[in-house]
Amino acid sequence: LAARHLVRPTSRGAHAMWRSGTASCLALGLLRMSRAAQFSVAFEDLLYLPAGVTGEDLRGDPGIRRAVRQQILGGLVLAEGMSVPNDFRANIREDDITVDLATLLEDGNTRKGKRRVRFDTTVTVSDEPLIESLRETPSFPLTGADTVRTLNIT
Repeated sequence: LAARHLVRPTSRGAHAMWRSGTASCLALGLLRMSRAAQFSVAFEDLLYLPAGVTGEDLRGDPGIRRAVRQQILGGLVLAEGMSVPNDFRANIREDDITVDLATLLEDGNTRKGKRRVRFDTTVTVSDEPLIESLRETPSFPLTGADTVRTLNIT
């Protein structure tokens, strides 16, 4: 079914319309991509890790990557703020965050099994107000029970 829609039309008029429609879609996609800004976001946290775990192990674990993306997503949305609670729109999605590197900042003996970890990520943002807000906010803590959790934006 999907392959049938990708086949080019046979008549000249339909072919010209198909080409112009395809070109318009490509131009619109490139225009949207040109407005997007990329930020490097470092997320620091304390994790309980078993002995022998490396930063590469953390980066390779899909569950850890998803949890990091969700923490960053929640932190960025809360930092940018919402003016009207019922007028929700997605400024940024989990797919816009890529986990590039995981680094262990402490050995396991420092805090009885808890280790300080930094995740370096790339965040792509296309929402103009969020881009402006992130440019003005270089760092902020994700306050709560743990004071180590921070986001550093460059």
